[in-house]
Amino acid sequence: HPSKEMILLHTSKDSSSAEIQFLHKNGYIIQSLSFESAEIYMDWHPTNPNLVVFSTFYEDWTYNTFVYDGATQDLTSIEIENPFVKWYDEENLMVFRWSDSALDGSELFLYSNIDGTLKSTGEEKILDVTNIGEALLYVQINEENKQFEYRLEENNGKREFKWATPAVSNYSEWVIPSFSIVSPQELLLLNAKESRNQDDPSQKSILSKISLGDQNILGEVEEQSITCSPNANICLGGYTKDNWIQIEPLKVEKWIYLNE
Repeated sequence: HPSKEMILLHTSKDSSSAEIQFLHKNGYIIQSLSFESAEIYMDWHPTNPNLVVFSTFYEDWTYNTFVYDGATQDLTSIEIENPFVKWYDEENLMVFRWSDSALDGSELFLYSNIDGTLKSTGEEKILDVTNIGEALLYVQINEENKQFEYRLEENNGKREFKWATPAVSNYSEWVIPSFSIVSPQELLLLNAKESRNQDDPSQKSILSKISLGDQNILGEVEEQSITCSPNANICLGGYTKDNWIQIEPLKVEKWIYLNE
């Protein structure tokens, strides 16, 4: 969980089931759930660790979506058009209605957990929106300028910070750069140096620290996924997290060597 107080562990006894355990950071089990599913998607509320939305997929790719409240241990099934929903706030989930072409982005809707209604936000060309705790990170596509347009907006709407980066695609869809939340108002972000197709994994990316106040460019590293510590001093990078990334001064080195 973004609070770094709890861990969600997903295991499976067989190909058609999922076991979910909520672990305290000290190692003991707080709660556990089980689902019938071939695959499972989840989104954890960034500030309320009791709230998790799950979508369980079956072998024919039909799915069910559930909202789980750990405070009451209630598991509620909801009917929703897109299983890959995300938390907007404690009462609403974000639903992305994609265009016929993924390159055109999506329209953002809000699904109310209170009354089950769906309403448009008026936001279009959306590629992703993430609630980081005290702010929402919006990513939209500007196809004409081949740019990702970002907006970090405080939950109360009083402050926002906007910036743009070169867009990257894999020919059929846009590839959103990796980022890691380090506080409820701050994240570390990798972005491409130029607009291009994602066909060269050795390309360099720009690493920045983003807050509601500004963008602090830290330097260049190879394109990779990152997961960063809460103090934003260290990140683990790469598919297997075998790169140790020191932030200031910026330095990257292997810390795990895997025998294949």
